[in-house]
Amino acid sequence: SVVAVCGEKVVGAILCGSDGRQGCLYHVCVAKKFRRRGIGRQMVGYCMNALRRERINRVTLIAFTKNDVGNAFWKQIGWTVRTDLNYYQFVLNEENITRFVEYQEE
Repeated sequence: SVVAVCGEKVVGAILCGSDGRQGCLYHVCVAKKFRRRGIGRQMVGYCMNALRRERINRVTLIAFTKNDVGNAFWKQIGWTVRTDLNYYQFVLNEENITRFVEYQEE
């Protein structure tokens, strides 16, 4: 993970991690007035190098389809959109957890 700072103000951040096989970038953000200065590219480079040192050779991220600025950024720096996946979500709450619980914890 990496944080970009200007003076004492946080102007960008990426939460970066891996499962030991594949890396993932989460919550990539650069403050609007600090965009187009190379901050995002530098932060991504930092994370990619850290993952490479861990022998990770594939990195993913999720971007909202309506995030035109973000999607343009990722395409500009060489990332490709995967069309072979579906992205699923399950809201975990007391009402629906019973679908997966075979026994009650004591």
